[in-house]
Amino acid sequence: LTQTVVEAEQEFARVAREVGVRDAFLAFLAPQSVVFLPRASNGRAAYADAPTEPVLHWAPALAESAASDDLGYTTGPFSLLATASGPVISHGWYLSVWKRNESGVWEAVLDIGTQTADMPPAADHVEIPSRPPSPPADAAGRRASLIEMDDLIAAAAQRRGPRRALTPMLDATARLNDGGTIVDGGIRIARTLGDAPVSFHRLGDGVSAAGDLAYTYGEYTLGPLPSMESPSGNWVRIWRVGPDGQWVIVHMLHAPIEH
Repeated sequence: LTQTVVEAEQEFARVAREVGVRDAFLAFLAPQSVVFLPRASNGRAAYADAPTEPVLHWAPALAESAASDDLGYTTGPFSLLATASGPVISHGWYLSVWKRNESGVWEAVLDIGTQTADMPPAADHVEIPSRPPSPPADAAGRRASLIEMDDLIAAAAQRRGPRRALTPMLDATARLNDGGTIVDGGIRIARTLGDAPVSFHRLGDGVSAAGDLAYTYGEYTLGPLPSMESPSGNWVRIWRVGPDGQWVIVHMLHAPIEH
C-alpha cells in the first residue's frame, strides 16, 4: 500500500525518537528542504552538525494531501526534552510540508515550529479536512495564478495591513498559527489580523501535480518596507483550490524572529 503523508510524518517522528534529531532529519528532509533556525536555510545543511540531544517528540493532529498525492502537509504539537527522560524545555506547534520525490517516497520540503507558553493538547487523532474536489487544470497555470494572488497580498499588506490583504483569501475553515496561538475559522482569523502595514517577502513556493494544493513561504517585516537583513518573522501559507477553481488559504503560520 502507498504510504500516506500522515504515515510518513509518524515514521519521521518515530525514527527521531529512536536515533535522535540529527540523523532523523538528515534521513527525511529533501535535499533542497527549507527549515527556519531562525531564518530560512537549507534543512540538510542546518542539521548536518546538529547534536543528538535534545530529544524532540511530535505527532500530527491535522493533515491534508493533494488529489495527485504528491504534496501534503501536517501540523501538530511538539515537545523538546533535554534528554530522553526529560525534562521538557520547550513545546509548541510544528508545520511540515511534504513532497514525493522521483522514486515516489515522501520527503519533508519545509519544516517550521512555533513555541507556546502552555503545553499544547496531545494529538490523540489526526483530523483530515473533507474538501469538495477542485476542477481540473494544469499545474503551471494554477501556479501562475497562485503567485499572482500571493503578490496581491504583499502589495495590499504594505498599503492597508494584513487584515484587509489576507481576509478575502481565507477559507471559512482556515487555521492560523500566530506565533504559537492557534485560531480556527476565517472570520476569527480576520479579527486577529492587524491594520498596520506589513511587508511580506516571498522566498519560495510549491504546487502539486494536480494543481490543487500549494504552499508559499517567506519573511515579513512590520512596516511598509521589507528588511532583508533584520526581518520581523517568517510566514508560511498553505493554499487549496476550491470548487470554483480559485485558490484559498487553508493554513497560515506567522513565526516572529527574536533579535
